Formats: sequence, structure tokens, C-alpha cells
Amino acid sequence: MIKKKINIWKRVIAYFIDMLIINFVILFPLNKFLPWKNLDLKELFTNSSATKELAIFSLIIALINLLYWILFEFKLHQTIGKMIMRLEIRSLFGKLKFGQVLIRNLTKPFFLALLIDIAYMLLFKSSQRLMEKFSGTYVGEENESK
Repeated sequence: MIKKKINIWKRVIAYFIDMLIINFVILFPLNKFLPWKNLDLKELFTNSSATKELAIFSLIIALINLLYWILFEFKLHQTIGKMIMRLEIRSLFGKLKFGQVLIRNLTKPFFLALLIDIAYMLLFKSSQRLMEKFSGTYVGEENESK
């Protein structure tokens, strides 16, 4: 059972801290390797080679993004943003399992899917996103008793 509903702004700030870290670590260094960065949008989508490279690059970024969330939350029960905001991931069913962490983070690399995931929490005034509900996890305060 979820002990206490936490401030949603703490979660939002933690998420943006994590996204800054992901962008700093992934996108900035890889930006110089983008062969299509000098193409305009029309050229990008009409040049099949550039489109294919963009799709592969997007998939790689999505996987790295997913790995960030999964590895930190499974190993430490927190991402760097959650550490700063003193939040942690918890299981509703005892020990946190890898499958739970995987399921709860499936929407993170995909903006539209993440919006739907978050909308559930806002529409139903829940303390859990939809994927947290499916995974049996929730976000709690770090110093709160489990």
C-alpha cells in the first residue's frame, strides 16, 4: 500500500534533472556525429539513407534512455534526479524486481506514450502513473518508512 502521496512537483523536477543528464551525456557528445544535421527537413525525409540513419540513431537514443532509467532504478531504486529530490522507487509486493522496473519505464523514451502514462495519474488523481500501476510500483519519499 502506498504510504503517502508525494508532491507531484518533486517528481516533475526529478524528471527534468534526469532529462538534462541524459541530454548532456547522450545527445551533446553524439551531436557531432550526425551526418544529417546540415540537411533541412525536406531533404532529411526524402533522402532514404539519411532517414534510415535517423531511425537507427533514434532507436539507439531510446535504448540508452531506457537503460538509464532501468539500471538506476533497479540497482539504486533512484535515478540521479530522484536522489536530488530525495525520492525512491518502491514495490507494492515486497522486493523490487527487474521486471517491475522495466515495465514502469517502458514509456519514458517515447514522449507521446509518456504523456498518456502521466495523464492517467492526473485524470484519476492517483499517485501512480499508469505503468506504475501495471508494474506494482510507486514513488515514495526517501526518508519515509517503507
